Amino acid sequence: MTKTATKNKYPQVFRKAIYLGVLASTTMILLVSFFKIELVVPYFYFIFVVIFLWLIPTLVIARHQKILPSVIKTGLFFAVVTILYEYVASYKESWLFPGDHFVGWVTLFGVRFPFEELMWVIFFAPCFLVLYEALADDLK
Repeated sequence: MTKTATKNKYPQVFRKAIYLGVLASTTMILLVSFFKIELVVPYFYFIFVVIFLWLIPTLVIARHQKILPSVIKTGLFFAVVTILYEYVASYKESWLFPGDHFVGWVTLFGVRFPFEELMWVIFFAPCFLVLYEALADDLK
């Protein structure tokens, strides 16, 4: 394998995203560690899900509708698996949701968890599939 082939193994956008993620994470860790900043963003989880897991993939799908069937199939599969996991984890109290900044609560067979968590369960797999298709697989 040549040096050029290994250098171009991953799309440029992934390398930039990794660098940006490492930079942002390091900055946050340093700020919290040295300056003892308590970062509280009300309804952050809801805002994150709506913008990054719903809005961006919806815009990509609106432009490239041919990927919609695979996104729906994959999304339904992972939603069912993740809801089962969410139920068991909440029932066994592996997941706890302290705090006051939730949009609402969902009760599933006697187990309560935030509405934002349900949104995450529904939208995370389709979001990552859409981003993969758009950024690495050329929407095939």
